[in-house]
Amino acid sequence: VNLSLFGPTRKPAPENSYDVLIVGAWRYIKGVDLLVSVCEEMNLSLLHVGSVFANCPLPKSDRFTHIDPVDETKLIDYYARAKIFVLPSRAEGLALVSVQAIIAGLPVVYSKDTGGSDLKKLLNPEEDFMFEMDAFSPEALKRCIVRALAAYRSQPDGALRIHVTDEQIQRLSWGRYGRQYDHFLKQITKR
Repeated sequence: VNLSLFGPTRKPAPENSYDVLIVGAWRYIKGVDLLVSVCEEMNLSLLHVGSVFANCPLPKSDRFTHIDPVDETKLIDYYARAKIFVLPSRAEGLALVSVQAIIAGLPVVYSKDTGGSDLKKLLNPEEDFMFEMDAFSPEALKRCIVRALAAYRSQPDGALRIHVTDEQIQRLSWGRYGRQYDHFLKQITKR
């Protein structure tokens, strides 16, 4: 992630925030159908930032807000307005938006198919703020959202939301990734 664009955000006041944020294309493969049904059942506000696939309509609810894709430099503003970040994808590589949310200080809910478990191993956080769904089901998603919202509520009001150390954050930088890839290429070209 580009560390010059993302950093800790202040915990938003409940009345000035969205309960749940999802960033990226609005598609069934991202699990948005499951997310919408759970948010409706739990009476949670949901903010989506990203594009919309034609075959995946947006919900018609006053608890739902859609923002068309924004420049990456503006994403931090949306992370700052959310209590938690949720990505219940059915298939995904390592989701860059999850890394952005972690650095912004949001509790993160993810499916096993998003690379979230790899991020958690890489970061090795002492604090519990990353919640993996144990199944792709409404019940599993609800359990994780409840835990993530509890993590949000436990943060001091108005304080910077920081779950990882500077050293852990550096593990997620483009610079570190570039150095690791350079080292890998040098190793395989020696053979």
